Amino acid sequence: MASNGTSVAEGDKANQEDRLSALPDDILIHILDRLKTRDAVRTSVLSRRWRHLPGVLSKIILHVGSFKPKDGSMLAKDDLRIRSNISVIEATQSILAHKSQCKINFLSVGFYLREESISIAHSINDAMANREIVSTKFMILPEKHGIQRMEDDKIICGKRFMSFSYACPRAFGCLKQLILTCVRLGNSDFTDVLSTCKKLEYLQLISCDFQPSVLQMEHPTLIKMELVVCTFGSVDLKSLPKLRTLIVDTWMGLEEIYPLSFGYVPQLSTLKLTYKGTTRDKNIKLSEFLGNAAIGALHLDFECGRIWIQPEHPKLLAPVLRNLQIASLTCIHEECNLTWIFFLLEAAPLLETMHIKMWDHECKTSEDEELYQKEGDKLLKWESSRDFKHQNLNVLRIVGFQVDEKFMTYIRRYYSLKVFLAKAVNFVPRRDIHTPIEEKVMTVKQICEGRYDSEKGRSLPIKFCFGHVRPCN
Repeated sequence: MASNGTSVAEGDKANQEDRLSALPDDILIHILDRLKTRDAVRTSVLSRRWRHLPGVLSKIILHVGSFKPKDGSMLAKDDLRIRSNISVIEATQSILAHKSQCKINFLSVGFYLREESISIAHSINDAMANREIVSTKFMILPEKHGIQRMEDDKIICGKRFMSFSYACPRAFGCLKQLILTCVRLGNSDFTDVLSTCKKLEYLQLISCDFQPSVLQMEHPTLIKMELVVCTFGSVDLKSLPKLRTLIVDTWMGLEEIYPLSFGYVPQLSTLKLTYKGTTRDKNIKLSEFLGNAAIGALHLDFECGRIWIQPEHPKLLAPVLRNLQIASLTCIHEECNLTWIFFLLEAAPLLETMHIKMWDHECKTSEDEELYQKEGDKLLKWESSRDFKHQNLNVLRIVGFQVDEKFMTYIRRYYSLKVFLAKAVNFVPRRDIHTPIEEKVMTVKQICEGRYDSEKGRSLPIKFCFGHVRPCN
């Protein structure tokens, strides 16, 4: 009886396999494209009929983090990286070695920047001789991490990366996304990379060193760029006609000049800058800094350091903020006054959403930074025109505040200037969910005083949320 039961089970399994095998290739590929690439490749051993399928996958995603060996917990970190990297290389070679002319819509490979990794670029280069690869993404990771990343290693990795790009121009020529970490490149090297990656749309550089170069940026197709903890003299956005989003997080460059120069960027709509300012840094005047750019969304993260933008007269700022609809000012030190923010409102008539987040990041500061914290408010004073009104602000959200005199001065100023034409005003005090009910009631009462809109004959809608406020860092 047992043998009969086994035979029936095996027959059912065979029938299920036959039904799957009977499906057309395009249906099977559609199913396999929904799996992780590594799992999809494994299915090829289930049936002789399926052996060719890895060669016709339209989406291939291979990342070194998904190729950790089973005994990885027993290996030293360096050995683990080496073996994982070799596995990614072998998988890439195996999949692309299939004699197929089917189009690959998306190929993404994440690997460590080791000498043998050039085999990945060679495999792509060779595959492109027989088949079309529409879009490629490289995530290139540093071989060493943390304190192991010495300057000499960055130089070696930079030379290795450039040798890859020179040796495999077809592979780099179809790149649409490039994430590059911990290399040192000269300005001419970087220019060569951009000219080789003709289809590039997304570029992220992390801990890359271009010092002391002024980085010249010209590219016809680049849409989004992120520079994270990079070292450079400054970045000259000379000609980026399709750039829409620019994110710069913690630049390390020359203190006496602006970190960015905006040239021809007609489509730039979103700018996000993150930086912990010191007294050594040059204050940024947005009217000078933004140049010809007219952005729609501005996100400034001060990391609880000094405020590094300079209040300016609306007439100077209006040309660069004329399209601004979203403003986000985060990680403002709670000791800083907020009245300076009105200069943005006055220069941005189309502003619809304002997000403000305050935080008290406790850390040791140098003497000059402590001096700035005492004297900084004098540099940020701003007196708004008494007849100023803002007609378009719909959403105001203030997070992490303490109900003190500075904050209440800011709120009363809002009321007096008739800025509260908002549909939604959201306050999230810094205290957590365990705030006593009496304190909550007092907070609501203090803020709500004076919120009556005499022109519209109603009180403005205000929402309070007494919950946990996530730290800035």
